[in-house]
Amino acid sequence: MTGLENIIAFYNNTPEDNMFHSVLRNILTNLDKVENYNIYDLANMCFTSPATISRLVKKLGYKNYTYFQKDLSDCVKKYEHLNRYIKMEEIEEKEDLQEAFLNTLENLIVNFRKQIDKAQLRRLAEEIHRSKRVSIYTYGVNFAEFYLQSDLFMSGIICDVYNDDKSQFENAQTLDKQCIVILVIPKCIESSAVDKTITAIKERGAKLCVITDTKHFSILKKADLSFTFEGELHLIDMYILQMFLSLLSIQYRSMYLD
Repeated sequence: MTGLENIIAFYNNTPEDNMFHSVLRNILTNLDKVENYNIYDLANMCFTSPATISRLVKKLGYKNYTYFQKDLSDCVKKYEHLNRYIKMEEIEEKEDLQEAFLNTLENLIVNFRKQIDKAQLRRLAEEIHRSKRVSIYTYGVNFAEFYLQSDLFMSGIICDVYNDDKSQFENAQTLDKQCIVILVIPKCIESSAVDKTITAIKERGAKLCVITDTKHFSILKKADLSFTFEGELHLIDMYILQMFLSLLSIQYRSMYLD
């Protein structure tokens, strides 16, 4: 998850009457100023104290304000490349961007069909059913993980969804050998926070299944099960990962619910 996506996830999951919610709203509406503001400047802009800013950045998973400032500033600078539905070179080549998006999505679905390993999909469904608790780590607010979550609760398995680095790391520290984590993560979200969470998962003895959009991802070496789909290494790859969760839900239901 990029620094900006991390902030937005935290903002969306914080009540409006919470102090951090209003502080983040001020930051999000003044993103271009963060790069040049020290912690005192930012506190003044957000009508709060430097101590509150310091607590906030630590809740977001940063060591201190300097790390937060650099990460968020980098996200703002690279926004045009990190948050497009199609790649920049296609934007330059094609006048009809909606048609370019649909063509890209069509190609992804064709390749996705070829890459599905049904035997491995069944094995994952079996591993899930043998677990006493399932944690799904994903990014953003989608729907496929919620359908899978409801399937698992229907079969008596505890299942929780975590969509930000901080909550994922906290959950990882509560796992044991009877738990499994399903990590749904595109390559563009690679970060040190993910490495720290995976280390915690393995230290607790839980199983780890990684679902991602490239075979060239260092975290795959630590997975007990993995599913990789060669995507565009871009925002649109989240569609592929969501389609996989839908297939997993269908597989699980056919084996244990229908």
